[in-house]
Amino acid sequence: MKFAILLAAALLLAGCTPQPPLIRDLKGQSYEAIGATMTQRLLAKSPLGSPESALVSELGRQHFRVKPAKHYAEFSRTRLLCSMVWAVRWDADGSGRLTRLEGQSYAVCA
Repeated sequence: MKFAILLAAALLLAGCTPQPPLIRDLKGQSYEAIGATMTQRLLAKSPLGSPESALVSELGRQHFRVKPAKHYAEFSRTRLLCSMVWAVRWDADGSGRLTRLEGQSYAVCA
């Protein structure tokens, strides 16, 4: 019986994606504060005017689900009935340079 429990726990944990560096250490803050910190971190790594493609690549490396055509990416964790979502929204000009970049955080509950 213990073996079955350990095996089930190992299988559950094997599918866990590590928390991206962008959102590490942001617990215990309001959604607005988390979004502001994310925006600061994003702009430090991808300042306005930098290539959109570099941002998209970096978010993909951090396991965000990226939707380049919508200028949107998200990473989420589900606990019981609620999901915590960390989102990134941006705009780019005709030459593919960032003109707006912001982080957001919110919960979605069933």
